[in-house]
Amino acid sequence: MKRCTRFYQIIRNKAAACALQPGIANTSATTQAGSLTDSEPSWIAIIRPSNIHRALLITLTLLALLAVIITPINPVIKIVVSAGILIACAYQLRALSVTRQLSVHDPNKNRANSAADYEKHKQTPVWTMATGNGDHPVQGVLIQRGYRSTILLILVVQSANSQWHRIPIWVDAVSGSQFSFLHYQLIFNTQTPQPRTFRAVLHSLL
Repeated sequence: MKRCTRFYQIIRNKAAACALQPGIANTSATTQAGSLTDSEPSWIAIIRPSNIHRALLITLTLLALLAVIITPINPVIKIVVSAGILIACAYQLRALSVTRQLSVHDPNKNRANSAADYEKHKQTPVWTMATGNGDHPVQGVLIQRGYRSTILLILVVQSANSQWHRIPIWVDAVSGSQFSFLHYQLIFNTQTPQPRTFRAVLHSLL
């Protein structure tokens, strides 16, 4: 019995020592974030294809075709350029037809402590953007690089590898209450962006 008690004390002391190491602490934080995103989201929205975005794309395509037609160049070149414009337009229209899902995992939503304790233990919400075409979902924190207007919002999410992911949301793609909620988040609940690596900057430009 004494040997068992002593063995238990040794294991407990080792666990306490590991918890004080920075590397172990970071691993625990990562595991906690992973378990957070595995839980039910505190807010979720289905982003439908936007008719406004489609109309703008079709208008720009028609203007580009008109510019090619009135330009005094070889007819063969006109046909090739026009075909390229139509192919690009069709590709973009197909990409715009995908329904996306935006969700927020906020660990502070149901916290019922005092205001001082809330600010002390406040955690950053995790945003997740998933598409219906099987692409890998985008996950990270909402940073102060977005854009907002009466018809368009652009959310910028910085993932764990410091990459920025821009998420455009048109007013007709979500409900009015969801659009207002995203406006509020861009005003009050954005985080300061972390320094980006050269690889992350290059990826955002491509």
